[in-house]
Amino acid sequence: MHQEKFRLYLLSELFNFTGMHERIGKFAHHLPNIQQEIFDVAEKLSRQLPGYPDDRISRAANYFKEKLEAVTVHLHSLLGNLVGSSKDLAGRADGLLQWIVNRSKLLETFSSVPFSTETYLQLFKEKQKIAVSYLKALNARPNEPLFEELLEWRNVSAQKEQLLPGMLFSEQTLATIAAKLPATLKALSAVKGVGPEKTARYGAALLLMIRTYQQESSGAADQASLF
Repeated sequence: MHQEKFRLYLLSELFNFTGMHERIGKFAHHLPNIQQEIFDVAEKLSRQLPGYPDDRISRAANYFKEKLEAVTVHLHSLLGNLVGSSKDLAGRADGLLQWIVNRSKLLETFSSVPFSTETYLQLFKEKQKIAVSYLKALNARPNEPLFEELLEWRNVSAQKEQLLPGMLFSEQTLATIAAKLPATLKALSAVKGVGPEKTARYGAALLLMIRTYQQESSGAADQASLF
């Protein structure tokens, strides 16, 4: 009896869109049909769930999955514009999208396999481990892995020389290097914040990291001279 009540509770959570409703806020006018197509339908469904057989659960999961997919596409197109105009709204949109994507994964699963407590809990754990952030992706620096490697190299080098990391290279300078991928010492020296003196001291190490990153990214083993 207790297991069945717990199963019913999890099933009701699957079709509970309160979290989405709370996050909609100022985006409601961009989604004029969401009240009728998602929230109203979910409310009616919640009263009928105790008697739902597996096939109806699957159909309901598929219905909401498709509705959320449409919302995701629309919000994702909005997010690109919001990043440049309002960080607050962009953050809210990102939070909403994360909620939708996580719920969509659950719905997609149960649109094709019978609902069970075990499967739901396993999927929920996976969802907690992997949270997709669209805002982070949109704000990601060009060649982010290289930038992170350059940061680590800077911190280690600064420690050896007993300097503050920012005295060696600023994060903005390293971000520019990662974005521009200078191929020669001359090009590296021209980057703002580098200059001839730092190029002479650190240029070979920086160009080696850049070349290695490019080779690993492209799969090519270009042995051309760094200089």
